[in-house]
Amino acid sequence: MMSTSPTQFEPVWDSNQAAQFIRLHPKTVKRMARRGELPAFRAGNRWRFRPSDLDAWARAKVTSIHPSRR
Repeated sequence: MMSTSPTQFEPVWDSNQAAQFIRLHPKTVKRMARRGELPAFRAGNRWRFRPSDLDAWARAKVTSIHPSRR
């Protein structure tokens, strides 16, 4: 996970970069963002994604799908 200092901003990704990270098609990523299924925000008319938000989202999905077995 990326760490940022108070004076350093986390970079944001466009839908193509986000799609590559989570291995989905960019149109699917945009549709999921529009539905609120994926953490994102609008900057003008474009969707933007924070890498740390996508990482947390993906980790939560993996955890909920495959709970640890004891």
